[in-house]
Amino acid sequence: MKKKTREIIVREKEYVYVLTSKYSNGESLVRLNISSKEDKQFTCIFKFSTWDHPIAGSPLLTGVDLRNKKTNNTERFNLHHPKRIKELIIYALDHGWTGETSIEYPNGLDILDQMGFDTEFLFFGGGNIEADVK
Repeated sequence: MKKKTREIIVREKEYVYVLTSKYSNGESLVRLNISSKEDKQFTCIFKFSTWDHPIAGSPLLTGVDLRNKKTNNTERFNLHHPKRIKELIIYALDHGWTGETSIEYPNGLDILDQMGFDTEFLFFGGGNIEADVK
């Protein structure tokens, strides 16, 4: 799969990001690399491990409905939507990433949980995946 670098502006600063994915034995591994457009040497990396639907693929890349625990509303979550990338960049900035250092979040689902999303059914090996794929 060809990597596509995308650009986004958050808090008046330009960032670039790339989504990559791998699939292995029913597990989806998605990696989001973000860096300042000015200095790509320092990255913020989010890693997500979920189940992989044999037809639809990774739920985080095809879109999945997640319950927002703060509002109790269901929201469509898809890492291809810039709104979601912006939310993750803001999370990283609010938790110490400056764009002039590197940071890695090895469990992105924990981060989504901290952001208020119910992610329990996304964990590899858990939940009823057939009912959750849209």
